[in-house]
This record gives sequence, structure tokens and C-alpha cells, in this order.
Amino acid sequence: RHADEMLARVDDLRAARDELLRRAPAMGFVVVDSDANFALVGRWADRHLAWQQLLDQGVLVRETGPAGYLRVSAGTPEEMEAFYAALARVDAPRMGE
Repeated sequence: RHADEMLARVDDLRAARDELLRRAPAMGFVVVDSDANFALVGRWADRHLAWQQLLDQGVLVRETGPAGYLRVSAGTPEEMEAFYAALARVDAPRMGE
């Protein structure tokens, strides 16, 4: 019934995920390649601190997956811009620092 709308949304999420796979590494973060609607972004020495710093800015991501990484779901353009802005302000130490 709503197949066209659903497929358009899937395309939007794929585009957001693909941009995440390009943009976060350009900001200096490690991103695990993904075909899902999310990607793992990191590598923090204390991912809980990074998670908390994002949450304090109103950005909710999942603190799950391999140590040092956060699971970031693809979202609307507005949500993703808020994520990138918040991510730029995260100062939690990264692995190797």
C-alpha cells in the first residue's frame, strides 16, 4: 500500500548511512563499513564518556558493539547534522592518544 513511500525512506537512510561512512572518517574517526542502517563509529578509549558527551548534547546513540565504538543509526538530514555537530565537540580520548 505504501511501498513507494517505504522505498523512498530506505533510499534516504542508505544515503545518510553512506554519508556517515564518508564524513566521520573525514573528521578523524574510525568507521566500520556497513550495509545496515547504522555504522560503528569510534575508537574511543572510554566510549561511555563519548556516549555521555553526545547525550549531553541531545544526541542519542547506542553504547554497544566492539570496545571503543558507538553504534550510530542513520537518520533524517536534520538528525545527522545534529550528530555531526555534536561529534565535533566530543573530546573523550581516543585509543592511541
